[in-house]
Amino acid sequence: MGGKPIYLGVDPGATGGICYVQGICIVKYTLANRTERDVLDFLEGLPDWNISAAIEYINPSIFGADKSACSKLYGSFKALRMALTATKIPFHEVKPSVWQRAVGVSPRPPRMTQSRWKARLRTRAQEIYPREKITLAVSDALLIATYLKQKNNELV
Repeated sequence: MGGKPIYLGVDPGATGGICYVQGICIVKYTLANRTERDVLDFLEGLPDWNISAAIEYINPSIFGADKSACSKLYGSFKALRMALTATKIPFHEVKPSVWQRAVGVSPRPPRMTQSRWKARLRTRAQEIYPREKITLAVSDALLIATYLKQKNNELV
């Protein structure tokens, strides 16, 4: 055991990602075009000490009649939970509204498009980490990791 804690944020979205923050070190990993084996290899490559994770909770009922979107996103959520479990990384699920509020993002206005909303989240991540290149693919995951870091009373 040793070193600074690793805070792992997991965004199971279709173009989501995994980020971890350890001190001032930030590692970003996009999920696009990755296989389940790729993700498992990435997680297995993390140090096995002092690590905790938060994964964005996906509520399948929010999709209503859109079964295709639900099955893809919820399937990714369950697969990522299994990968965390298989690698023995302790994790908890966090609702989007909880982590967004914690990192200073106000609720999404009803008429705001998905692309404008995602851009707002990326902008917030860029404000917190001005020296990092933040992409839409990893911004949510980085904010989730930041939420976890804050929850553990560490300064960002």
